[in-house]
Amino acid sequence: MLAQRINLSVHKICYSKSRKTALNSLTIGYNEVPREGYLLVFPLDLPAVIIDIRKRKALHIAEPLKVLLIEGKRNIARCFAADLEKKGYSLQVESSGSKGLDALKHFSPDVVVINAASLRTNGLRLVSWFHNSLPSTPLCLIVSEDEPIVKAENVNFFLRLPFTVQKLVNRIRTLENNSHKGMLERGDLVLNPDSRIAIYKNKEVRLTPRQCDLLEKMMQKPGEILRREDLFKAVWDTDYTEDTRTLDVHISWLRQALEDDPHHPELIKTIRGKGYLLKV
Repeated sequence: MLAQRINLSVHKICYSKSRKTALNSLTIGYNEVPREGYLLVFPLDLPAVIIDIRKRKALHIAEPLKVLLIEGKRNIARCFAADLEKKGYSLQVESSGSKGLDALKHFSPDVVVINAASLRTNGLRLVSWFHNSLPSTPLCLIVSEDEPIVKAENVNFFLRLPFTVQKLVNRIRTLENNSHKGMLERGDLVLNPDSRIAIYKNKEVRLTPRQCDLLEKMMQKPGEILRREDLFKAVWDTDYTEDTRTLDVHISWLRQALEDDPHHPELIKTIRGKGYLLKV
């Protein structure tokens, strides 16, 4: 593969016909690289790289995502600053909400991460502060293991300790193309309908358009039994429901993409005689 030839360990790749639009490109599979155009390659531990496919040459190091991290220093085990810096982000770390607001005078973040667990607070007041200052900037809130997760419409992602830094990185990566507005999150399952990227238990996959539509419908009603006929009508936009075997095939493909053991699924359950249920 091209990215391997230039010695990159790749997390994902995106494609664009024009270099000018490379930063807004769409994610593609590793075997879908055309002969001409430009790739936006996301290495595992480096900032993104723009590559000329025909010349097989790295042209430009894309500007790394700018992250404002509000994090205390009382408990090193609950801190993520060092790990995020190693991942190549442009990181601004502040030890309190007021200092974070002051930092906005010289730092314009692409995403704000509030590590409330390190500050001994539930973080909701800080969320309100930063949303008022940056209404279009996505917010991620980290809470301690004993802190109840409450509804806060201005939070894009909640993460409850304990979790690995890779889980936090996965959440941030879904925001890299500024398409967070339609993001869906149900438990450990995250779906970006715009890029068709799904993340489940730190496993990231790119879905086909039909698989994405199907998963999106199920995520809109988690824990509910969805009748096969209703799902088929909604996703295939048809009134013909005499043969829904196509639905079963796509459910099987979704399980293969997301489940640890597709033959014994934990996420997408079959309710015999009725339909399917998303268990999150």
